[in-house]
Amino acid sequence: TFPNFGTADGCETNANENQKVYYHKIGEKQENDVLIAEFPHEPKWRFSSEISDCGFYLIFYIMVGCNENLVYFADLRKTPEITGKLDFVKVVTEFKYDYEFITNNENIFYFRTNDKAPNYRIITIDFNDPNAEWKTLIEEHPKNVLDWACCVNKNKLVLHYMVDVRSALQVHCLETGKFDFEFKIDYGCIQGFSGDRDSSEIFFQFVSFLVPGIVYH
Repeated sequence: TFPNFGTADGCETNANENQKVYYHKIGEKQENDVLIAEFPHEPKWRFSSEISDCGFYLIFYIMVGCNENLVYFADLRKTPEITGKLDFVKVVTEFKYDYEFITNNENIFYFRTNDKAPNYRIITIDFNDPNAEWKTLIEEHPKNVLDWACCVNKNKLVLHYMVDVRSALQVHCLETGKFDFEFKIDYGCIQGFSGDRDSSEIFFQFVSFLVPGIVYH
């Protein structure tokens, strides 16, 4: 993504506006990049994007501030050769809540959100019919905040909760949301995590007032 920087000598005070998103093919010159998204009628919109785990969808986030985002997507199978702007489907159209993509099983997409859940919950959205009722996979905890979620080992969800001032790391089933087990962690915080859906291994770093940092495998 490329905003319109104008000058960048360190004394500018204006906000960057009119961000654009380009498709870059590895091995090609940047001058050959293809413009795939821009919204000139909304100059303050900022974008980020990621590819779904299956590789068929581009998930497109739109933000204005630090929180609350819109969600669009493009089915890349409809444009095997990207030569221009993508045709986006709108999933979230109001800046009211946070939505964070976790993973997907074909057209069923999993998101972490605070929509109707201040402490966050996990929902599923059918991208074949995004206007259909969204389903709750894991309910909001009445007290603990769901800080992030990650899919590992094909069908496991690792959930990181903040319990008062310490981290709690749980594992749930991706398909059912059912609780599996919780890692035994001392009082402190997890400050780093590495894991993905294609791997059965995870790593996380634990720190506390008494522990400068330990990486667990």
